[in-house]
Amino acid sequence: LLLLLLLLLLLLLRPRMVRVAAAAALVTAAALAGESRAQFSYSIGGFNEVVEQMFSSMDNWPCSRLITRDGAVGCGSPNNDEVGIGGPIIYLQDNDAVKELLAATPDASALTVLMPEWALDAALMKDLIALNAKVPVASAIFLAPKSNARRSFTSPAAKTSFNSLGDGLSDMLIPFPVTRLVSDSDSDRLLEMASENVDLGGPEAGIWQNAARLQFYMGKGDVKSQDCLAQSRCDPIGGNSVWGTVVAPLDSEKEVVMITSPLDSAAFFHDLAFGRNAGASSIVTTLLAARALAKMPDATEVFQALPRQIAVGLFQGESYDRVGSRRFVRDIGTGLGCQGINPFDKENSCLYPNVYSLAWTGLSLDSISHVLALDQLLVPAHRPLYMHVPSGTNSSRELVDIISSLAENRTEGSEEVMVEVASESQALPDTPLTAFGESQWSGVGLVLAGYNDRYADSITGEPSYHSRYDRVPSGLKEDADAGKELARIATLVARTAFVSAGGDAEDAALITVDEDYAVELWECFAIDFACPIVADTFGSDTQAIRSSMAQSPV
Repeated sequence: LLLLLLLLLLLLLRPRMVRVAAAAALVTAAALAGESRAQFSYSIGGFNEVVEQMFSSMDNWPCSRLITRDGAVGCGSPNNDEVGIGGPIIYLQDNDAVKELLAATPDASALTVLMPEWALDAALMKDLIALNAKVPVASAIFLAPKSNARRSFTSPAAKTSFNSLGDGLSDMLIPFPVTRLVSDSDSDRLLEMASENVDLGGPEAGIWQNAARLQFYMGKGDVKSQDCLAQSRCDPIGGNSVWGTVVAPLDSEKEVVMITSPLDSAAFFHDLAFGRNAGASSIVTTLLAARALAKMPDATEVFQALPRQIAVGLFQGESYDRVGSRRFVRDIGTGLGCQGINPFDKENSCLYPNVYSLAWTGLSLDSISHVLALDQLLVPAHRPLYMHVPSGTNSSRELVDIISSLAENRTEGSEEVMVEVASESQALPDTPLTAFGESQWSGVGLVLAGYNDRYADSITGEPSYHSRYDRVPSGLKEDADAGKELARIATLVARTAFVSAGGDAEDAALITVDEDYAVELWECFAIDFACPIVADTFGSDTQAIRSSMAQSPV
């Protein structure tokens, strides 16, 4: 049997980065006829025409590829063609097996390495790259994990003071493609094929029956974003950040209290960037807080009387050097610099850069008085939230005092949200507040987060930041406890914003988040986006939402 893997490449990018656009994916298998099992000759260009007709498909998730004007990181390929290298399949059960193969001399022009998913980390990838220098690695394929499988105990993101167990896997330059299979059955089949190769003597002996090839465009290690864009093989990093005022339309004469959240997350395999805590917890809390404020009794009259307005900002590309928040801060600080006026809508949009709404021009850095940045709000049981305050300033003490007072004087019958000031020795976490701090902004801000000195998974306590483990545990059909916890946090956030905007603390006690709605909204984000809330919002039904998601490239 001969196996062909064709991958669909999905990539998220940093500033000045591009996303590789690929053709449709296909994974296929083929059988060779005849009694003799001599070594089958293959080439970089592909297999012969007979074999090309004998394929069947498998589902898989590819790794990420990030390309800049200066180079690239992530998975690559040995050439700039659509067709990759083919190689016999060999199963290596752990990093020690990779080291043993390094010490041997495999008799193969290239190898397709099959490995368990739990083994994937930066240390393993370094050894695979070393193996590639000795015999080309056609691809590294990781098996779909079993329900009781071991897991890696590192985060693939870069090591930082908060991500102390980060190993930088996602930032490595890997000269071959890496993918993870979706189904157990496909994983079992590839294991069988690798075993059949061993029975024949294995790739080390130069005799094999089963091979794999990945076909798509990913670009060599020296690929640059300018070339990729010129060839229409790449997309610039995209997505829209979202901002808006609560209840009342923007009043340019008033200062603004802004609640912020990231809109995205990341992982080594982009399709497995679930972002339960890194993204969804902050998004849902922001939406719940805004909804609670809007449903406050006599909201219109109350908010018109406040000396400040309340706004929310959800920023795209925060996982990639805060692309969204940095652009937002730059635009409201220095202006858009519109070069092409839209003749059909001269006052509200711009053709170059292409901006369909200029409502944000009513904002300025000076008009934003407070920024409350939310980050990774789900915490292990009986653990507090932490207030991270910019160093070298006492101005944030106002927000600290407001949050502490509101958390302590909760309304009767409500559960406590514990809050503490984070360790002073820690730098400020990377959030949208960082983008404000890097500018000429002189307002008041802090980060409200579920961690003190290091990121940790809210369920296991193990590192999951920007990894495939930042998700609801497999098989879990509900996550009500997390939804209820976010309802309590969102109530505190909404009340904090209200008091910071000049509202009375007694009136703030009237602001509450509907717990049942919070659970339903949270499970939309954490478990199944094709839910009634989303369907109602888009004027559709859950089946139509699910069908639309299935057709999306993301």
